[in-house]
Amino acid sequence: MNTANVRTIMDEGPMRPLQVLVVALCFALNFFDGFDILAISFTAPAIRDEWGLSPETLGMLLSSSLAGMMLGSFLLAPLADRFGRRPAIIGFLALASVGMLVTGLVDTVYQAMAARFVTGLAIGGILPSMNALVAEYSNARRRAFSINVMHTGYTVGAVVGGILAIFLIQEVGWRAVYFTGGAGSLLLLIVVVFTLPESTRFLAMGGGSDRQERLCAILRRLGVPEDAATAGEAHEPESSTGATGVRELLSPRFLVTTLVMWTAFFVVYMVIYYLFSWLPASLTATGVELAAGVSATIFVSVGGTFGMLAIGYYSPRFGLVRLLKLALGLSAPAIVLVGLMGSSFLGIALASMAAGAFLSGSIGGLYALAARVYPTSCRSTATGWAIGVGRFGAILGPIFAGYLYGADWTNVMVMTAFAVVPFVALAALVLGQRQGEAATRFAE
Repeated sequence: MNTANVRTIMDEGPMRPLQVLVVALCFALNFFDGFDILAISFTAPAIRDEWGLSPETLGMLLSSSLAGMMLGSFLLAPLADRFGRRPAIIGFLALASVGMLVTGLVDTVYQAMAARFVTGLAIGGILPSMNALVAEYSNARRRAFSINVMHTGYTVGAVVGGILAIFLIQEVGWRAVYFTGGAGSLLLLIVVVFTLPESTRFLAMGGGSDRQERLCAILRRLGVPEDAATAGEAHEPESSTGATGVRELLSPRFLVTTLVMWTAFFVVYMVIYYLFSWLPASLTATGVELAAGVSATIFVSVGGTFGMLAIGYYSPRFGLVRLLKLALGLSAPAIVLVGLMGSSFLGIALASMAAGAFLSGSIGGLYALAARVYPTSCRSTATGWAIGVGRFGAILGPIFAGYLYGADWTNVMVMTAFAVVPFVALAALVLGQRQGEAATRFAE
């Protein structure tokens, strides 16, 4: 197969129905990922009260799924570059569904940590695979927008999950949140098995009649003549480093790019998962009602949805990196404002939406950037490792915040400390724009 021809078909053609279906399915997958991962944030106040957990122990529980996501990004995401995006997504979704259902059955905080770790492990493998698949099924003009639409599924899942959690916790109990998420994930698994196609670029990169037959079948579903992809004998390798996987990421050609991406993912994930994890618990600890505390996380997610869509939609006009830098810079004052609102519901809602818009917009921009700066041969691995490094920051964020709250820091003090962190990502991007070949990849 001629990889260059397959890439041209996707890059220069319109968004056909099958391509839109892939984006929609990955949106749905990310919807349940957001529901599943943030379920622990929604249920944290109820679990804390039922089991009498200290802030430090609660911080460890909140970070357990993030630890799993970090390892899943490192260890499982590269499997998608080796065996394909489709089998990776199906296998990891099945594991995540089991992890959610088991969480609803636990009796101790250590069992809960283990179940959340398994759920995070699976989702850590799913996210990079979806990011690569959407990037490879989108045309060049709408690639950033498609990736950000897919990632808004995460924030929409968080919004719906938060609303359901308020009802389920009050009427049934916190365990019902996990049973609901697990059942929904299993239903989606059935849909994915029968409808999700494999990446055309992944199939075109390998030899063998089986891959050619599968690629031709997908091209027929796309309405593209098969000879459009098979014409020519040359196979265009997308990697010129001679290395594969992680070695390619750390090769001289990609080293600066990789360090910039890892730094940016680390600090942005650290801040946003602090907010996602601690807003309900920290607000209710100051006397705010549970519904209001959970609503703060919902507003972060609502703002995040708009932020991701905005950066994806406007990036062709204003430049992806330029908008990413703007979002990082504006996130700092928004975070401080959340802490300054006290018990004002309206103030908390508006500040939370602003913080979510800029932080989630930054994450969406980073996902789109990762798809742009790395080739097909290592795209899932590169995204997985960037997310894995980011998850390490996401783990440290809630744990660090737990110790700060345990040391009697106020919300204003803690949020001001975290507001400084996004400037590290901003500085990394600026430096990357001044470093040789990396400057071309980070061009605005």
